[in-house]
Amino acid sequence: MNTEEFKNSILEEADQIVKKNYVYLLSKTVTEIMNDSDSDMKYLVEGMIFEKTINLISGHSGVGKSLFTQLLAGCLSLGSDFLDKYLCKKSNVAFLDRENEDPVLKERYKKIDSDKDSIFYLDLETEFKGEAVNELEQFIQQNDIDVLIIDTMVRFQRGDENNSKDVASFFAILRKLLKSLKSIFLIHHLRKGNPDEKAGNMSARGSSDIPASVDSHFLIEQTKNADFLTIRNVKNRLVKEFSDVTFKIVSDEDELRFEFQGTAFDFKEHKLTKTKRLILEAIELHNEAGFDQIVEYVKDGGGYSCTNIRKIIKDYEEDNVIMTRKDVNKILYSVNLEHKEVQFHLKIKPQESIDLYS
Repeated sequence: MNTEEFKNSILEEADQIVKKNYVYLLSKTVTEIMNDSDSDMKYLVEGMIFEKTINLISGHSGVGKSLFTQLLAGCLSLGSDFLDKYLCKKSNVAFLDRENEDPVLKERYKKIDSDKDSIFYLDLETEFKGEAVNELEQFIQQNDIDVLIIDTMVRFQRGDENNSKDVASFFAILRKLLKSLKSIFLIHHLRKGNPDEKAGNMSARGSSDIPASVDSHFLIEQTKNADFLTIRNVKNRLVKEFSDVTFKIVSDEDELRFEFQGTAFDFKEHKLTKTKRLILEAIELHNEAGFDQIVEYVKDGGGYSCTNIRKIIKDYEEDNVIMTRKDVNKILYSVNLEHKEVQFHLKIKPQESIDLYS
């Protein structure tokens, strides 16, 4: 080894010693990052939500934020499609929940398709800090929890949601927990404002550091058609925000789920849905209505033609949505007001309490 080679080897050894003595500094090359499979962007919910993210779910009181995350948890527990469209990675889910009492949860989960042994409900008998957070982290690791859902932020955050330092401390804890999780969902409220003004990323109540600290932000809103809800992605740090998704809540004695209606910025009622509604409206308007009266009403309202109306009426008869009776030379139709389809289209409140879905 010549003098120059010896000098270089000494310098290299010294450099390695300096690197080993780093206490706080971490370093990696781009090559190391490229070769690390753990650094790949992976979906938790295909086309919608990435792993290793904190996601804000916000909306006004009673719009359905809790139900949204409970139905999401059901799909995650099974590895099934959320909103009939977005495939979920099978995951264990834990809720930190101070919003929903056990009787409400029991009633909902009777109807929600889910692996009920993969969904946990937790609470802390103290503030969200210190040893309590350590116990939570221990539970997450011992039970292989993948997703944590906090309902709601204001119930668990210490301090003032309008204070940037208090908000920063809260999110520092979440980022620490995220190292043991795939994703975190945080339910939050919107600030009060002009009802005619469209909400956006900064419409979340409290400090502007709240929306600034999350990776994605989803708003749940009621559409102009009161029977449907829309989810809008108003912030996405990783990719371009996806188009608005419109869905409706489907509920009967045996199931509770969301039904995908379409992706659009301004949802328009599908012509088939409109025709069904107009048929029932025509019958209800006259108490009993003949076929010609129904056709005239539906055509004036922009629904389908005579052939399709006849088919829908036939289906309605078979499903006991409408009833018939013969009157001289024609058939008269009347509606079954107890049927869910009629209650849905004519906006008749069902007997079941609406609080169940708030």
